[in-house]
Amino acid sequence: MAGRLNFMALDEAAKRNLRALKPILQKELGPALDRLYAKVRQTPETNAFFSSDEHINRAKNAQLGHWSNIVDANFNAEYGAKVSTIGQIHARIGLKPRWYIGGYALIAEHLIGAVVKAHWPKGASSPARRPRRTRWPQCSQA
Repeated sequence: MAGRLNFMALDEAAKRNLRALKPILQKELGPALDRLYAKVRQTPETNAFFSSDEHINRAKNAQLGHWSNIVDANFNAEYGAKVSTIGQIHARIGLKPRWYIGGYALIAEHLIGAVVKAHWPKGASSPARRPRRTRWPQCSQA
């Protein structure tokens, strides 16, 4: 676990910063997961992994627990074991990484947006109102 945390630059200072964002992140976890599971329901390739709304609700509750550990920066051996188990389950049921990594990206996008909005300077134009680039800017050739 220490090597993985080091790779992601999750040192003690980063963990403190993550914990400082806990009120915003906990408030937004439910809406982020609602967004994810709405997308799961709309996507045949992911919806096929769920037999009912109850099944989705159980998965959502498990995700809430998982993300609560992340928000607490609680990356202990128990967390590592749970993450390994989740990975094994994904592999066993045939859930391809593109789907769960994409799901994590949707959650992260929502949470990052909430943090930016909460900390955006008052009176400055909102980042949400800025036009989105449709293409990456051209890079000069070196």
